[in-house]
Amino acid sequence: RPVTRYEIDIVTRDGGTIPIEISSYLAYKNGQPVGAHGTGRDISERMRYEQALRDSEERYRSIFNNARDLIFTIDLDNRFTSVSDFFCLTTGYSREEAIGMDISRLVSGENLDMARRMTASKLRGEMGVTRFEIDVTTKDGRTIIVEQNSTLFYENGKVAGVLGIARDITEQRKMEQELRANEERTRQIYNNTQDFVFATDTGLNLTSITDSYYQMTGFTPEDVIGRPISNVMTPES
Repeated sequence: RPVTRYEIDIVTRDGGTIPIEISSYLAYKNGQPVGAHGTGRDISERMRYEQALRDSEERYRSIFNNARDLIFTIDLDNRFTSVSDFFCLTTGYSREEAIGMDISRLVSGENLDMARRMTASKLRGEMGVTRFEIDVTTKDGRTIIVEQNSTLFYENGKVAGVLGIARDITEQRKMEQELRANEERTRQIYNNTQDFVFATDTGLNLTSITDSYYQMTGFTPEDVIGRPISNVMTPES
């Protein structure tokens, strides 16, 4: 006999309600339906659990899509299974394009080899969370540098893939490179000027002095660095 299942709310004597799952089937007599039999089960706890799960999923989805990071999951075949809004904004790929796409579309060469080695190490239990920098190619062909943290995630107690959180650090690395270049230019000017340039600490001990001073006086850095500036001056000065 086919069983029909559905949910209803029943009213209690004090005016409250209880969600009930009904299972019912037709009752027959002499081969003819004469009514229905059914059972009812209180599903209040299940309903509360399902609501809490929906709330939790909504909070997770909100964090996932509003974070200013590239958040993604990939399966064990190295294909994207979920991506955040910021991932799409940064890479130029829509969610529809990214889901199911192999990571080799974004990462190649040594960077791809490193990403695969990191995943293999996690699967062997050698690493938990890994952190590394890789170059990523966006949809329009640009190369960006991302710093990525990743770890395994599980479904039904089994490894399902890798959860990654990455941050675009391209501008940061560019600024660091420009700073190093500026420091090198400053160092060259500092050491090649005909006038000597020096610096002292608060106790008037020499902390640095340009090469032109050594060429002018014949002293070496060991003679003057860390010593009072008065040592290189005449008493009258």
